[in-house]
Amino acid sequence: MLETLIINSLVVFGITLAVTKAKLFECTREFIEKRYQNAKETGGVGRLHWFWHAMWTCPMCLGFWVAIGTCCVNPAVNIWIDSLACFGLNWLLHCVETYLHYVGESFKCSLSLSPCNQKQTTNSRPFSQEA
Repeated sequence: MLETLIINSLVVFGITLAVTKAKLFECTREFIEKRYQNAKETGGVGRLHWFWHAMWTCPMCLGFWVAIGTCCVNPAVNIWIDSLACFGLNWLLHCVETYLHYVGESFKCSLSLSPCNQKQTTNSRPFSQEA
């Protein structure tokens, strides 16, 4: 029972992480974001726009529905209890992942491994042929 719940939670985490944050679906997320913003500007945001935007950009929104689907396919005890437990573990894994991402970014900045601490130079084209 516990093994099934852990496996389901890892499957849900992997799917939601891939869809909402990975480069694999980046073009799809950008397309849906543009459509959603255009609908907001024209005043035509309906439930369908909101739903698809939430499904492709929010790991918790997508994680809930993926947890229900995963627990329907591979139930341990009860579909609803399994879904809620799987969703809770998915939420916890995403919190840990987000925390580790921010710690890693701040660590890179403190070591000057990324451009976050580098100063902007006034001459952005160092090899230009200016007279």
